[in-house]
Order: sequence, then structure tokens, then C-alpha cells
Amino acid sequence: MAKIQTVKQPEQWLMEVNGSYDLCFVNMALAAAAVDGQVITVGTGKGIVSAGGAIGAFVRVMVRGNPSRVDKSQLTGADAAAVTALAAVGIIVK
Repeated sequence: MAKIQTVKQPEQWLMEVNGSYDLCFVNMALAAAAVDGQVITVGTGKGIVSAGGAIGAFVRVMVRGNPSRVDKSQLTGADAAAVTALAAVGIIVK
């Protein structure tokens, strides 16, 4: 007999961010391999990969904060330009 498995989507939540409702994380396919905490380009801005993966893997990427504070020592690729771009969307890198 075949086994049936129910697969749930990752937990998502809504919040008001600077006057608008939006998700802090988006699911997206990676254009290049990435590691946990890597800063990547998302459209014209930046985001932080929550769990790494290979090219084409679907991962959760933090693209907005509320504001959210992130430890710079846990990030890969957080240069001055990336820190500025993240701050613009409420992700504060300390």
C-alpha cells in the first residue's frame, strides 16, 4: 500500500512594517550556491539566506525587517553597501 505524506508550507506570518503589511521572508530559487547567513541580491536590494543551498534550490530569504537586528559576525558578504541596503528595508546589522 502506498504511503501518503502531507507536506506543509513553511510557517509564514504577517506584520505591519513601516505602515504596510508584508512578509519578512520570501521563498526563492537560488541563482548561485549560497550558505546560511549569506547576503544575496534580491531584485534591486539585498536579502539574507536563512538556510543555504545549491543553484536552483528553493530557500527562505529575509528581505524585510520590522526592524530586525542581525549579528554581522553571522553573515557572509556583509560589506558596507550590503549593510546600507539591508538597513533601508529595516534589517539592522550590528
